[in-house]
Amino acid sequence: LSLQSRWSGGQGIFSNACTEGQKMEENDNAIEDLRITCSALDATFHPREPRHLMLGLVDGSFLMFNLERRAEPVHSIRSLVPSGVRVVSVTVDGKFAVCGASDGTFCTIDVDSGGVRDLKKIKRKSGDDIGITAIASISSNPNVMVVGEDEGMVRLWEMRSSSFVLKSHEHLDYISDCSELGHGSKSVLTCSADGCLGVWDLRMSSSTSGSTGSPRLKASTMSA
Repeated sequence: LSLQSRWSGGQGIFSNACTEGQKMEENDNAIEDLRITCSALDATFHPREPRHLMLGLVDGSFLMFNLERRAEPVHSIRSLVPSGVRVVSVTVDGKFAVCGASDGTFCTIDVDSGGVRDLKKIKRKSGDDIGITAIASISSNPNVMVVGEDEGMVRLWEMRSSSFVLKSHEHLDYISDCSELGHGSKSVLTCSADGCLGVWDLRMSSSTSGSTGSPRLKASTMSA
């Protein structure tokens, strides 16, 4: 399955890309064009329902399509944020879509109901906006999402408490992407426009009683 986004006549069109000369037969299982109101900034598939496609739009809207139905979106949240939805991700268990915007708005959306669960705004001490540039889920801890910002800050969002629990500022420029180091890993890799890679330790800290506590965020290696 290959998707391409193009801009045409005031509408964004998501369509399946065909190789040159390939013909689409009427009985093919090809995905029909998905017409959207404006250009998409990010897209992701549901980890357990691969026919569910989620889009973040430049006008701040969030859409979720069921590609088998080939019709209107299953969920459509218009003007979710005042700026564009720059990043869309999904929790490992598939229960929540997680979105980040260029104005620092962070939100979680219930995939089943389409309702907004959390809506937070990240700001600098000066009150200016901080853009969210990357979000990653962690298979070893479905309760945690890693969030990267446009000034190099890395934060941990905890689903259970609906709050940012940790942050660290090791990078000198925006986080261009982040991902766990393999399925089940307790480390996360970040890359930044400062030319560096960061490897972050996400192992759980332990309380004095020996029970599992909160995750810790520590840059274990940095390399240019």
